[in-house]
Amino acid sequence: MARVWVRRVREVSLDMENCMDKFEIYLKRQPNCFLDWMGFRLRSLCTLHVRHEIAAEIQDLKYRIAHISDCRLRYGITAIPSSYYNASSSMGPRFVDYRLGALFIQEDQLVGIDEPRRRLTNLLIRDEKQCRVISVLGMGGLGKTTLTKRVYEDLQMIGEHFDYRAWITISQTFNLNVLLKDIIKQVASLDHKMDLKKIQKNYIDKIESKEEFDNMQSKEDLINQLQKLLKNKRYIVVLDDIWSIDAWESIKHALPENNNRSRVIVTTRIEEVANNCCADASGVDYVYKLQLLSKEQSMELFQSRVFGHNKRCPEHLENVANDLIAKCGGLPLAIIAMAGVLKSMPTPDDHQQWTNLLNNLSSVFEINQSLEGMKKVLLLSYNHLPYLLKPCFLYLSIFPEDHLIIRKNLIQLWVAEGLVCNQYAMSAEVVAEYYFNELVSRSLILPSEVGLNGKVKSYRIHDIMLDVLIFKSMEENMVSIHGKHSRTSLKDGNVIRRLSLQRESNQIRGIPDDVDVSQVTSLLIYDYQMILALLPRFRLLRVLVFENYSFDCKEEKVSFLQILSKFRHLRYLSLKGTSLKSYPTKKMKSTFSKSLSKLQNLVTLDIRDVGIRRLYSSVAKLKQLRHLLMRNSDCFILRLINVNSKMNPGVLLNLKNLQTLVGLKINNMEIAEELGFLTQLRILKISVDSKSPKILSSTCVSLNKLSGTLHSLSLTVWPEPPERLNLNINNHPSLLQSLQLRGGCKLPYWVSSLNGLATLTLIIDDKNLDNDLGVIKTLPNLLYLTLSSFYYTSVELLFTTGGFRRLKLLHLYGMEKLKSIEFQIECMPVLKKLVINGGWSLTCVIGIGFLPCLQEIQLITASKRIVEVLNSDVDTHKNIPKFTTINVRDN
Repeated sequence: MARVWVRRVREVSLDMENCMDKFEIYLKRQPNCFLDWMGFRLRSLCTLHVRHEIAAEIQDLKYRIAHISDCRLRYGITAIPSSYYNASSSMGPRFVDYRLGALFIQEDQLVGIDEPRRRLTNLLIRDEKQCRVISVLGMGGLGKTTLTKRVYEDLQMIGEHFDYRAWITISQTFNLNVLLKDIIKQVASLDHKMDLKKIQKNYIDKIESKEEFDNMQSKEDLINQLQKLLKNKRYIVVLDDIWSIDAWESIKHALPENNNRSRVIVTTRIEEVANNCCADASGVDYVYKLQLLSKEQSMELFQSRVFGHNKRCPEHLENVANDLIAKCGGLPLAIIAMAGVLKSMPTPDDHQQWTNLLNNLSSVFEINQSLEGMKKVLLLSYNHLPYLLKPCFLYLSIFPEDHLIIRKNLIQLWVAEGLVCNQYAMSAEVVAEYYFNELVSRSLILPSEVGLNGKVKSYRIHDIMLDVLIFKSMEENMVSIHGKHSRTSLKDGNVIRRLSLQRESNQIRGIPDDVDVSQVTSLLIYDYQMILALLPRFRLLRVLVFENYSFDCKEEKVSFLQILSKFRHLRYLSLKGTSLKSYPTKKMKSTFSKSLSKLQNLVTLDIRDVGIRRLYSSVAKLKQLRHLLMRNSDCFILRLINVNSKMNPGVLLNLKNLQTLVGLKINNMEIAEELGFLTQLRILKISVDSKSPKILSSTCVSLNKLSGTLHSLSLTVWPEPPERLNLNINNHPSLLQSLQLRGGCKLPYWVSSLNGLATLTLIIDDKNLDNDLGVIKTLPNLLYLTLSSFYYTSVELLFTTGGFRRLKLLHLYGMEKLKSIEFQIECMPVLKKLVINGGWSLTCVIGIGFLPCLQEIQLITASKRIVEVLNSDVDTHKNIPKFTTINVRDN
């Protein structure tokens, strides 16, 4: 009842927002003069029916609010315990622990466990006297409990002697007293065959009966008794499925450090918990992160579960079996659950039934009991999320299967949706970063691209977890999906708030006219073509993702821009890659500018690669804008960079809330001066016309004003001037983490003071080469270094001893005249990857063996002679790094 009541409150609050939005769209006008006032009065007569509808909505909202208030009093809902609200609504009256099966799997049913078994065993039997904690980390259903149980039993079989053993399963909410008593009973009675009376006689002096022991409430007494038991003994304790640092902190004090090679194994889904448990590991990594099964291992497990041990899949089912395994994504629990569904079918080898299961998995989640266990295990992670993170996690169901999601885009979407807001002194974007990192830490999303600094740049959602998310999102009415999952997510009676349009194979579904989309506030479109006819039906949009769309004709483009101007409440608009180009006419450019100027609530605007390269002064009305991304030039070769996004004078002065500005070309004094007024900028990517020294000087003055906030600066001076330019900034940008200087820029003298700089891109020449490298090598936190050179400059690179202590990636790019590279001993002690692109003149690379952590070498556009030289160096390197070549030609 509490959940139903909360859902009603949520729905009525959303309807109130929509009602206010309608009022602003249809009725709210601000007359500025007598003529405006007369027009306002005339429009009032024309909108009587709209006023009547909105008045009726307000009355209905008042009635619903009163009814909700009465229900709260009637049912005695005075406060909603967080633990109760966190419980899944799909949980029945009894809780079944679906993890028990993992403890009793037969040996011949295990697949892909040999290598993890060996590695975890080696961590446990290391010759260290101190008590060590080993964390087994992984997402739900990955097999952490199964692996740990096997290793736990193996230690006894191989004669690894422990005086005491205990296996404890930790629930999300546990009773510490019960847990401590359970450990005491296991370590004393199971291994030494003692009954409780003997335990009491020897160890629990104050307790005279079993009843008193069971009723003992003092945590301090229980901890003291357990420490007496374990004193001077070698013990192993498994704490299965820990969910919080607080749980570990409350337990660890009962497990004494006795220098007898004792071991504690912790299994968890949360990376922060795993790291905290192993915090005292003296520099040794005792966190074992369990990986997903390979495709071959997945097929082996699937076949053994469906057809029996050592039996293969019939030929007519191989293709659909491969698709089902790909859907499971190497998650053992998903494979086992899918196999259970197939085995329960009347005809297990029916190809059509297998195909139906694959295509309708989201629907099957609701009705098939064989998948209930898997669903509940995966939902445990959702249930344990803090209240504020739950809607953020459910929001991920709006993305298509296998969609690569960029972290920065997701954060901006969360903010635009209102799922994240300012907290204390932190901006909404900073709070969203914490939320995202928390989801990664809890193994709920799969990192796809991770920077060498450990920061996730992009990620994907596991296919099975996505289906669970869609099921839960449908239950909470968070997201509606039309296209691939339309059979399950467009439910009758649900008010559609957030809509994701997704193409299904070659079939395109239109939204029926009787489906009400008037309440939709977020519309994300992915490879869905039947959209222009639908757009006028959406009037309350706050988020519109309309990327990589191809218009059939110029009239369609103009029509779209006219429709766009009516979305007055838009906060997030992405048109990235949508083809408004093809020689846009003056009328289209003007229409585009006017349409944008009416979207005065915009916070994020992404118009990269739309073909409109000029923003007119009308855009100055977007005073709420915080992120403006225009044409992205990062992918072009250095000498071909041409950032053509231009702006008229007066625009930047009104965009003082900008935090991100990408793709601006500065080619006049007004824009150069106005840039200095954007004192909130954190990310800035600009191109400066080098033909006028005054523009360059004025740009430096503006950058000097921004130095206190900038975290990332990319500056291109184009065309390349005869003499390299110095970026004169008196106030050092001390917060700078990324610096890219392209074109004709010198290395600024103040770079040596940037202790937080992690990424640096720079053009070098032979005149200042030694000085520049001498400055760069001392940067304490530099992780990524990209060096390029003028094509007419001959370069010999020498990386001397004692520098680049944290550098992990070295990228040498566009060095047509690069003659040689030499690494001296201890010059880059942690370098992992070396990329050489365009080294036609390169004759030798000396000192590869002095890079002890090197794992990969990439050679792009080079001659055969240097490939042969590097091949021999790679073969003799102790790590035998991965060596890849692209576009190798004869000398």
